[in-house]
Order: sequence, then structure tokens, then C-alpha cells
Amino acid sequence: MNKAHLVAALALVLVACSGVDGTPGSKGDPGAKGGPGGSASSTPSVASGSISLVSPRAAVLGAQITVTVSLDGVDLAPNATVSFGAGTKVSQAVVQKRTLTAVLDVDETAALGTRDVTVTSGTERLTFSGGFVVAPGLGMKVSGGKPEQGGLVQLDVANNDAEYFDKDNFTLLPISADAPFAQIAAPFIGPKDARLVLLVDPTAKPGKMALAGTNYPDEASAPLYVADGNALTVAARTPETLGAIDVSKVIATPFESFLFKYTTAVNKLVVVSVKPNSAGLTPFVVGLGATSKLTEVLSTQPELAYPAMTAFSSTVIVANSAFDQAGAAASFGFKASMKLVDAAAPIAEDDATPHNGTGGTFQAWGVLPAQVAPVPVLLLSGELKAADTADVYRVTGAAGAAVEASIFSEAPVTLAVAPNVNFTNAQTQRINVTGKAGSVVLSAAGGNRFIRVTPTTRRGKYTLAVRIRAVP
Repeated sequence: MNKAHLVAALALVLVACSGVDGTPGSKGDPGAKGGPGGSASSTPSVASGSISLVSPRAAVLGAQITVTVSLDGVDLAPNATVSFGAGTKVSQAVVQKRTLTAVLDVDETAALGTRDVTVTSGTERLTFSGGFVVAPGLGMKVSGGKPEQGGLVQLDVANNDAEYFDKDNFTLLPISADAPFAQIAAPFIGPKDARLVLLVDPTAKPGKMALAGTNYPDEASAPLYVADGNALTVAARTPETLGAIDVSKVIATPFESFLFKYTTAVNKLVVVSVKPNSAGLTPFVVGLGATSKLTEVLSTQPELAYPAMTAFSSTVIVANSAFDQAGAAASFGFKASMKLVDAAAPIAEDDATPHNGTGGTFQAWGVLPAQVAPVPVLLLSGELKAADTADVYRVTGAAGAAVEASIFSEAPVTLAVAPNVNFTNAQTQRINVTGKAGSVVLSAAGGNRFIRVTPTTRRGKYTLAVRIRAVP
């Protein structure tokens, strides 16, 4: 998955879990009697009979399979039962003389490893020691990075199930809601193994993270490949404070990351900046909202400006964008900062008359303060409603000055700045805001600037900020 599409990937975070259909693959029929691998030491000791066959001899976590158990030396009672130990449930058992066929459900949290198969038939109790194996559908090991809050971790995944991975759609999901993450890269996905890169949520609960995989990430009831719940452990992490003074850092390994925390204030323009020390390097930046969760992305841009009408804390994750590419081991130096610019109390959108730009209609916002003014930022609160096609505003400033318009929106929007109300001028600047925040800078000459907010997929409330910036 392309890292630029991180926001779309976050929709996978809270997909519900379900059982896995089908049976795990096995090689050939099992040998008669004896434990796994044909060991004679696992042959049960019984008075008048023995278990001669268990097929299949293995199941993965979360699976439902049909198992056949056959006996030598004794006929089964009509009400005979079979057990595969804790974490399993047998239903729909059918007895035919010396064969018992049962549907076996393996719990997603069942203990892994070999276990005894026990058949109870009247007064007979027959045991096949180590006759069945419960295995994870996914074998998993960390091959890069750290599974820590706000960290990048690369996982090598082995497929123990009979169903192949879909190379185009296979996705890892959290089994529990308190261990969210985003799968942001897939260097390799084959039918029986894969290499995936996860970004762990900064608020993920420390401890064991239970994972599952699916070929159908958009279907809540899709079959899952369930992994060992002990395969991944999330470490707690204390974010570093980000402020107006630059913080200098060096990323020394491909998957190393930094987690920063900052606090906004009432009626401010928040400016977050991550600048690499070399022009040839690109930072991987994820700015999060008030919840500091990956489900609330502000922006994935290295320079972010957005208005804040209330005070809250937020986090920023910074890494090397080339973490999954050749040459990513090169050191990556950067400077990060967060500045708060004073803004006036917000004015409200005027809904009394249309201001969607049609026929030149707009709402006059006011005169822009100078860069050196004590309060250099104007704020406006508005809402794109069901009947709206856009909202258009006009601000007035000095000729030749650059205008920066920033937005914080509940819904994806297109933000545009232009020298005319029709937005047809070649100097019109636009940005598609797929997260919650973004900014546009226009440096055309002229005293008036027009700002348009257009909905894309849905509508909602937004806050606009506007200020004058120096022309480069």
C-alpha cells in the first residue's frame, strides 16, 4: 500500500473479527497409531482397543473443521464422544461402528501445541497422546523496527492455513479494539508468506497485541487467519515535547521513529513543521488530532497549519519515508517545531444570504491584519450543509501580499484561494484535504482574495484561518 494513502488505510483499523472457514493444509494421511511424526511413545495404552486414525491431525486458531477419528479393536457405542482438550468444542458427532466424525471449533485463544485426543465409548476411555495439534493460522516474527506506541514495525508472516494469501488484498487486523494500527506498506505478499509494515497507534494498549489476517478487509464476517496472541508485544512510549524551539533528531536505522506531543490553546493557528537537514530526504510525518489516535488524522504533510478554537493535546509521528526501500539505512536528520500564532475570536458564517460564488455571491470576511499585528490571524466557523455546493469568502489585504488560508474540517473538502470570485484565474491555488487540516498559500498581486470551501464525499462543520505571509 502506498504510504501516501495512509488515511484510506486507517479505515481498516476497527474491522470486526470472525471465525475461519476451511481446514488447514496437511501433507498426506497420518500414520497408524503413534504420536506426531510416528513416534511409538505416543501410542495409547488401552484395555480392548486403540485410536488408529485422526484426520486431519491439525487445526489453526479460530478454525471450524470436520475431524474423523477411527478405532481398532472395539466398536463405538452409539453415544460415543470425542474431546480435543481445552479451547475446543465438538458438535454434530456422527458414529458409524468404529468411526466417529465430528465438527470441531477451535477458539481463537486456544492454547497452541499438541494435545490428547480422547474418545469415551460406554465404559471405555481411549486416549491418543499428542494426537492433535493446534497451530496459529499466521506465523509471525518482527524483522524490523519496534512494536511500540507510535512506532514502525516490519513483520514477516507465514501462512499455516490451507487458503492462500491474496497478494492484492491480504491485510492484518487487530483482534482487540485497544490495539489499533495501520498497515502502511506491503513490500511482499505471496501465497504462503508476506512482509508487512505497520504503524502502531500512539494510544495502543501496552502488552500483547492479538492480530489476524484476512483477504477480505472490507467484509466484517470474512474468514480470518488468526495469529498467536503472544507473537507481538506493544511497548509503552513517552512522547517528547514539541514547542517553538527546533528539536534536532537523527534517524539512524530504517524503521526508527520519533513521537512528539504538543498542546494547542484557544483561538490559535497551529503551525507544525518537520524539515529534513538535506533536500534529498523526505520525512514520513503523521499529525494526529485531539484523540492522538490513527483514526483521527490531521495531516500527513511535513508542514501543517490549522486553526484551533479550543485547547487540546496532540501527537506527531516522524520517520524516514524510505524505511521500506533500498538505501533506507542512511542517517536521516531533521528539525521539528510547533508554533502557536494568535488569532482573533472567530466570526460565524452568515447563512442569511447565499454565498456560494454563483453570480458573484460571497461573504465579506474583513481586512487582513498585518504580519506584525498583535493578532495577525482571522478565524471563521462555518458548515457545509445538505443544499450547499460551496462556501465563498472574501478577504482584503495589501497588494502583492501572500495570503495563507488554513482549514480544520469534519469532512473531506477542497480548499481554494483565488484573485477572483469565479476561481478561474491561473493563479488559483487548491488543496484537497483528505484528513482534517490543510493550508493553501497564494502570492498573486491584488488587494482582494477569495476563499472557497467545497465538499467532496460528505458535508460537515469547519473552521477557517487566514493571515498574510511574506512573499518569497
